[in-house]
Amino acid sequence: MPTGTGSCDAGGMATTVGTQPTWDLFRDSGQPRPRSSWRTDVIMAVLSTWFVLGLFTDAYAHSTFPELESFFTPWHAVFYSGFAATGGWVLWTVWRQVEQGRRGLAAVPVGYGMTAAWAHPDLPQRPSLRTLLPAVLTLSFAASLVLLFLSYGNALVFPSRAVVETFSVLDDGGAGRLAARIVVTNIVLLAPLLLLARRWQVPAGAATIGYTIAALISATLNGFEELSTPLSIVAAGIGVDVLARWLRPTGARRGAFWAFAAVASLLTWATYLGVASAVAGRLPAVPELWTGVPIVAALLGWLLAALMLPNAMPVDERSRSYSG
Repeated sequence: MPTGTGSCDAGGMATTVGTQPTWDLFRDSGQPRPRSSWRTDVIMAVLSTWFVLGLFTDAYAHSTFPELESFFTPWHAVFYSGFAATGGWVLWTVWRQVEQGRRGLAAVPVGYGMTAAWAHPDLPQRPSLRTLLPAVLTLSFAASLVLLFLSYGNALVFPSRAVVETFSVLDDGGAGRLAARIVVTNIVLLAPLLLLARRWQVPAGAATIGYTIAALISATLNGFEELSTPLSIVAAGIGVDVLARWLRPTGARRGAFWAFAAVASLLTWATYLGVASAVAGRLPAVPELWTGVPIVAALLGWLLAALMLPNAMPVDERSRSYSG
């Protein structure tokens, strides 16, 4: 392809790249969209991690130093440099396709409208964690961002002793608010795993990664002053991974899919309350709360699973559904 520098005359003619107007870059050239390599996806995941961790540290700074007003802070430097690096990598990935003659949507790798692995129908139905790692990290950080923006509904920021104290009193409204936080947090933690299970068999370690990242953002918001609650969620994530290996929930196994959602929710919040009670040295004073909340979470987990997978999906149907 001829090369040259862009230009624009005084009359406002279109800037050109080589011999073609710049706006031709946005006209689809009709070729099939390329598939990104595993290396490209991993670099994208790493840069996105940099970007999101920068956002987390900036949230920590604003929650720890309320008088912070300057734009020029080390936390902003991490955040905005991560954003620039992520955006730059996407542009470079697309530009490499442009250099090969692709234009418009044909220059954008398949999956970069959704995620890197989602639109690859040739992935095995039982992928390894290494194969699915970019997608697992993407979903985990997306869920953690939801928890960041819904910090008022995040049950993971409650210190263990505060959990026990809150569920020991009925008449001040605190127990209802904490129960509502648990409902919100349960959905945020569970939905990414169900999304993976609907498409593939969940690889070992996916729940631990997702729960650990959620615990990290919650610890960040608390300035790492109270670690027992985040650590309880990490422990719950390990248990959920064991559960996924046992039940093997997939879109083709609706019963296992529903059971996984219910038992994972029950396990998560039983662990949360168990660790809180161990740290406080006593159980909450209202038995109906500390026994009922995990059961309600389990029922809501089952309901979420039923909404996401009302009917079993054969393997070939799932591949067609996600190949676009």
